[in-house]
Amino acid sequence: MKGLIPVRHITGDNSFTTRRFKKTGAATAQALVYVGDPVYILADGDVRRLTAAEVTAAAGVLFAGVVARVLKDEKGTPRVHGLPDQHPNISLSADTDYLDVYVDPGIIYQANIGTSAGLSNIGQTATVSAGARVTAAGMSGTELALEASADTGGQNPFRVVGMSQFTLDAQSGDPAGHVEVMFNRHWLKTVVGNF
Repeated sequence: MKGLIPVRHITGDNSFTTRRFKKTGAATAQALVYVGDPVYILADGDVRRLTAAEVTAAAGVLFAGVVARVLKDEKGTPRVHGLPDQHPNISLSADTDYLDVYVDPGIIYQANIGTSAGLSNIGQTATVSAGARVTAAGMSGTELALEASADTGGQNPFRVVGMSQFTLDAQSGDPAGHVEVMFNRHWLKTVVGNF
């Protein structure tokens, strides 16, 4: 299971706040947005998917949150399932789709780190790593990569705050690589401050 999945709020509330953004992105990798992908805000207020290649240059990026829904228009018309590459969870390359994004920085997400996870990983920061998407199912391929050294500048987008239930459950199909993360850098923390 990949992509970022909201599991709870830091306050214990499970009603996750979303905000509607227009999606933009000239490059195919940026424009193909799936539910569960992290996105960041551009100067014009639109959002774009954060690709693994962009992470190293992401110091000035304002992270908006994680995609909750892909919509056909600003009014919130749902996308219609068509061919596998037109799954309603996928925003295609044209800049015509809108995204409902989980914007609350207090949301805790389940994420896959691609390697085994343990209690020693709590507190580490993580960046976005490439992962294979499941187009027919409309599933994000986003994984996170734990930072090997200390993130002294606080630039990495995520921080590990716990072990996922998948990691703790030996009966789950892929238990080793799941952790719980929160945004380490987020636009509401940066713009509003101490959110």
